[in-house]
Amino acid sequence: IGRLEVRSEDVNIPVSIGGVTVNSYDMIVGDDDGLVVVPKSIAHQVLERAEKQLMADRRAQKPYIDMLELTFP
Repeated sequence: IGRLEVRSEDVNIPVSIGGVTVNSYDMIVGDDDGLVVVPKSIAHQVLERAEKQLMADRRAQKPYIDMLELTFP
């Protein structure tokens, strides 16, 4: 195994990863199913929609959680 040298050529420039452009301050969010790039310009809107969806999911799950007497933090 040889020596590996890594050096930065530029910072704060767009990069392409798997055909998707990621700009400075974009967010990369991931889970077991994959990754998504959230552009900085719409990050606040995405967060608001995600919170609304989470609340809707919890309301839909509540009857089953109550029926099974499950608890979550």
